[in-house]
Amino acid sequence: MRGAQAAYGVRSGVNNILIIKREITPGRIAVVLVDEVLGF
Repeated sequence: MRGAQAAYGVRSGVNNILIIKREITPGRIAVVLVDEVLGF
């Protein structure tokens, strides 16, 4: 057993996908990944 199932008892998977189709001005988009619940 490896990965998320070994660590947390659940299987892992890709659940959220961010797609940016077109950025007119380079450098305007920043993606921040936070490993905690933020109240949603």
